[in-house]
Amino acid sequence: MVSCRPMEEKVFTNHWIKRKLNADFVLVSLYVDDQTPIKDTAYSKFLKRDMVSLGDKYMHLQLSKYQAAATPFFAMEDTALHTLGTFGYVRDKSKVKEYLQIAYRLFQARQ
Repeated sequence: MVSCRPMEEKVFTNHWIKRKLNADFVLVSLYVDDQTPIKDTAYSKFLKRDMVSLGDKYMHLQLSKYQAAATPFFAMEDTALHTLGTFGYVRDKSKVKEYLQIAYRLFQARQ
């Protein structure tokens, strides 16, 4: 399993990407490795077990909404929570720029 933290450190610190994320996106980080216990456990048919941590809830969300179990996994959504695009681990900053540009254009077209 690859952590998203290296991408945050190496890719998201790129000046253009960082500026675009800060200006045109709301960045929400949901870490599937977060072991913080939750009080209200529930069964996940996607995990095939009870969710006992925040990470479990985030993985359940990823599996149920995006049918993906990748780490890292990035989803871009509009204000109505419609998916504009997704991507996994990418080292190539130009690819991330492309994903962000496409998502932003889709968002603008829906306004």
